[in-house]
Amino acid sequence: MEAMVLCELPGGRDDVREQLLAHVDRLSLAGSAREIFAGRDREEGGVIVAILAFQALDDAERFLEAVARELPDSAALRLLRPADGWQARPASLLFP
Repeated sequence: MEAMVLCELPGGRDDVREQLLAHVDRLSLAGSAREIFAGRDREEGGVIVAILAFQALDDAERFLEAVARELPDSAALRLLRPADGWQARPASLLFP
């Protein structure tokens, strides 16, 4: 994994979520990206947060360019690079 994209989507806007997931589904089928986290604020209609993992930085940048034009201004997207020395741990180690 070379890059991640942090997505914050407005709550109560299923159309925006579905629009983003359509892009992610295409990338997942191609093997270039996958969703690694999705959550929602505790409050009803709260912000949806998703983290997408990309195999290549170029794919993440192209995704940002394509999606940024389509999503409303209330959506926020950030390109992230994995931190050195950190790696995913199996859930059994995090929650014994």
